[in-house]
Amino acid sequence: MIILRGTRDYKVNNFNIKQKTAGFQECDVNIDSEHYYTFLSETKLLRLIKDGVEIFIGTVIDICDFDFNNKIITIKLTDEIGIIKFNSDLLQKSGSYNITYTSISSQSILSDILNETGYSIGYCPNQIIEELKGSYLNRHEWLELLLENIYFGIDSDGKYTTNLSNIVSDKTPCDIWVKNNKVYIGIAGALRKNNNSEIWNPKITNITPFIQSIPELKENIRSYNKIIVIGNEDTIIGTAGSGVPVKVITDNKCTNTSMASNRADAILTEENKPQSIKIDVDCDLFYSKILEIGSWVIIDKPLYIKGTYRIVEIEVKPNSFSITLDRPSMRFYNDYKNIKRKVEFDMRWI
Repeated sequence: MIILRGTRDYKVNNFNIKQKTAGFQECDVNIDSEHYYTFLSETKLLRLIKDGVEIFIGTVIDICDFDFNNKIITIKLTDEIGIIKFNSDLLQKSGSYNITYTSISSQSILSDILNETGYSIGYCPNQIIEELKGSYLNRHEWLELLLENIYFGIDSDGKYTTNLSNIVSDKTPCDIWVKNNKVYIGIAGALRKNNNSEIWNPKITNITPFIQSIPELKENIRSYNKIIVIGNEDTIIGTAGSGVPVKVITDNKCTNTSMASNRADAILTEENKPQSIKIDVDCDLFYSKILEIGSWVIIDKPLYIKGTYRIVEIEVKPNSFSITLDRPSMRFYNDYKNIKRKVEFDMRWI
């Protein structure tokens, strides 16, 4: 039995949970349309429960998709921290909604965002952010902006770390999750070595016996040996790698050579991975919480995808569970991203 629990229990006809690393989660829930007016009063957190197991906590962001023939409506939920978008005012400092943080720690910024929201910091890497600007942003939008500027990666010992100065490769934006009204920013699917450590140990599961199908496998047609990033001025250039083929992109967020070089390193790593590996696996791995967003998996066969991967995207329906490995599905986004960058590059010379 599947129910959505708020001020009352609603019988759920269908649901679709979507989770991604380095971002926020969402869930679509189908209930009978007769509950429409009752549902308008649901302003607090709702819990999606299947066979007694709580599988999603979130808040309503939209009521849409009326299916008049089947008398069903779709409720769109965002994850738990999304409630601060509605329950808290726009962030302001010194009476202004135009805010610029300069050379300040990520912990200080997160503390400002969560102030008077009912949430507090569970963990956040103490990284110095050179500059972060926002104008008339709600607190959820500030969280999104902050997440884009807090990183984890691999250190010289091959371990995952959130110590920015120790990262030597695979620099990646951190993840966010909530537990017991505490907000955690770090590496989802991994555990810190101890409470004072910035080293994270990944949770790893061999999923070979649980693979049901591989509906999507997309490889890069050509890998790049060198990446050139042009920042917000033509004199700001960062490079990574050597030789050919070469890929040139623009990124106006890079305001100095160091940022452009870091961006080039990250892109070089990203471009030489498979664009997408999507696998259908046994649903019990999700409901038993063996697999979660961000955790690592081992695949022994089929041989053409043998290896160790990180789960970067999850989709759960009542009778199916699919995971995307190593990076989010790129079929359409990758094409859009490349076109957008080409336009930005061309506009530079007009």
